[in-house]
Amino acid sequence: MERNYTLIFAGQHGVGKTHIFSCLKRQLPITEEEVLSSVSSNGNQFVTTVQSHGVVAKVSIWDTAGMELNGSLGMTRSYFKDCHGIILVANRNVESSLHILSDWITATQNYCNHVNRLVISLWAVDYDSENMPLVQDFLREWQIPDNLMVRISIANGNGIMDGFKTVADAMIAINESPPSLRDSMYSPPNILVQPPAGKNSDCCS
Repeated sequence: MERNYTLIFAGQHGVGKTHIFSCLKRQLPITEEEVLSSVSSNGNQFVTTVQSHGVVAKVSIWDTAGMELNGSLGMTRSYFKDCHGIILVANRNVESSLHILSDWITATQNYCNHVNRLVISLWAVDYDSENMPLVQDFLREWQIPDNLMVRISIANGNGIMDGFKTVADAMIAINESPPSLRDSMYSPPNILVQPPAGKNSDCCS
């Protein structure tokens, strides 16, 4: 039986969400694609198919691409009410981008229809060892497992595909009934993603 999951990028404007989204889009097999019109910019969505623990799942990946600037309550609810995973993006070079993620978590918890099965992952862009204590404090505050924190490099795309596999694996694991699958969200990902023919393994090349 095929499952359907929704994964959303969230974070302050300018932290690199759309760049990361574009890297994934170039690397993953696209099942469906949709462009959503907005006053400020276009929100983007594409659907990819993955397999984990014997489960075939369609993952709909959303990038707000500036739509959060509208501050629309209706938009916030529509994005988060059916999501299964949220990727919080903080960028070391964007002031307060880590701190503001608390607001996104609160919004998700308020509007998500199945918050008890929601996977939250923190993607830290261009953070070095000097700044990592701030990230670790954030993980502890919101009880985000260490394996769901992903260090990302915007320059070369390091961490992006591995991060996606980790989050997709966790979404599938926590939404399946057998305890063995739920426990696996704290283990290394066991997910199969077949790159489309002709796509380069370096997403940012």
